[in-house]
Amino acid sequence: MNTTDTTLASKVQALVDEDLLNAFWDAADFFKTEDLVLFYDTNKQVDPITVYERDKFLTAPGVPESLKNKFKEPANHASDMLKDDDAAFWLLAAFKEGQMASAAITANLKA
Repeated sequence: MNTTDTTLASKVQALVDEDLLNAFWDAADFFKTEDLVLFYDTNKQVDPITVYERDKFLTAPGVPESLKNKFKEPANHASDMLKDDDAAFWLLAAFKEGQMASAAITANLKA
C-alpha cells in the first residue's frame, strides 16, 4: 500500500463516528437489511451521508466498474474483523481534494 492509499484509508476511518454508525443502523431498520453502502460526501455541510441498498447501488447509472467489482459482495464478506454479533457496511467517501476511497466498516450490534 503506498502513502496515498494509507492516507486515504486513514481519512475514511476518521469519518467513522457515532453519527455515521447511527445513520447505518437507522438505515438498516428502514431498508430492513444491513447490506448497505453509505456514501459520505465531505464537501456537503448538511446531510453529507446518503444510503443505498448495495444491490441497487450496483445497478445505478454512472457507478464505475471498479466500485461494482469492489462492492459485488456484501461488506461482511470483506471485513476480517467481523464477530458474530457485528454487522458490516460499505463506506464510500468523497473528499474535498476530489479523491474518493472506500472501506468495509464493522458496526457493533445495537444493544
